[in-house]
Parts: sequence; structure tokens; C-alpha cells
Amino acid sequence: KLQSALTKNRLDKPDYKPDVEKAIKMASLAQAAYRELNCSNVQHGLPDWSVVHYHVVTDFLSRALVNHSLFGEDTVTLFQAKNGTECALVFEGTDNAFESVTSMNQISAAFCGLRVFAGHKNELTHLFSDDAKVQDLNQKLGMCSSVTVTGHSLGGAAASVYTACINSGHGP
Repeated sequence: KLQSALTKNRLDKPDYKPDVEKAIKMASLAQAAYRELNCSNVQHGLPDWSVVHYHVVTDFLSRALVNHSLFGEDTVTLFQAKNGTECALVFEGTDNAFESVTSMNQISAAFCGLRVFAGHKNELTHLFSDDAKVQDLNQKLGMCSSVTVTGHSLGGAAASVYTACINSGHGP
């Protein structure tokens, strides 16, 4: 359906083709973030990519209300293209009704030298709260020649804020 929509919008011109192909690839990786991934099962639908880092953080509301189980978990996944060192850092999006509260928290907050929505700041702070997981991710990012950051829904917002933070020089 996405390919059809892009064609309808005349984005299938030869000079747009590499960008359209990359957008479709990144959308597929963002969709994959909702699955339970590990190094062995990423092949399903994504044969050109390998998972090189995957970490799970229990949703804040899950921890507060039900002790880790009912409502869900958030993931950060680093994929690497099998034919080189191109990488994609993918943030999982909203995966339950309670997590939508995070998306709706649009109070302005200071974060890495920027003004962002508090819900997005809280999501990134939570995703990067485990020093060991962050250290492992940073080590793996060092193996990438380029990194595209993506996600869907709340994950897309997290990807945008993360990218702005990294490019600001302040980091998340």
C-alpha cells in the first residue's frame, strides 16, 4: 500500500527512487520494532538486516501499576545492514492505551538544550535509564558508518527528539 501511495504522489521519479526505497525500508524496520526481536528471528521480513542491539524497558505505568506484566514494554533496537555498516536505530511506538498518556503529555520541558514535550523527554529518559544497556548501545553504534533514527508513533517522536539531542551536541 505504501508503494502505491508513493507512486500516486509521483514520488517514483528516478531521482527520488533511492529516498523512496530508504523510506520504505525504515518504515519496515519501525514496524518490526513492535515484534519481539533477537538476533535469530529478525530474518522474518527483513533478510538484509541483523539485530546488533536490542533492549527492553518496562513501561513506567506497567512498573507503577502492575509490577512489570500487563501493560507492556518499550524497546530500542539497533539494526545493521548485512552488506555494510549502515545502521538504523529504531524506537518502538505506543503499544497500549496507558502509554498514550505519555504521548499526550505536551507540557514544555527542557531537555538536552532544547524545549520538547515532557512526555517525549520522559520516554527517552526512561529508555536510556539503564547505564549498562546504554553503554552496549553506544559501543555498537561505534561500528556504524551511518545511522538512520526512526520509529512509529511515540517511537517516531522519540526518534526525532533523540536525533535533535545528538545533533545539538548535548546527547540524551
